[in-house]
Amino acid sequence: MSQGDEITLNDLPGFIYIRQPLHRHGARLKEAVIETETYLLSETYKECRSWQKLAEILGVDRATIFRKASKYHLLQQVHRPGTG
Repeated sequence: MSQGDEITLNDLPGFIYIRQPLHRHGARLKEAVIETETYLLSETYKECRSWQKLAEILGVDRATIFRKASKYHLLQQVHRPGTG
């Protein structure tokens, strides 16, 4: 959790904080946002194994997490046998 009212890069777990951009060179903004959100949601879920905890870590409402996870087809991926 953040020490103040604002989440900074220092508040993020190490597996989320990356110095290099995730997007491919020449990617459009919308594609870069999708790639970044998908990465943050899937990697954070792998680490904490809780949608509620994931929402707290990323500083958004749990409904937002479920909406985005559904949009990016992440709910099916994390609930398949052998994927945790």
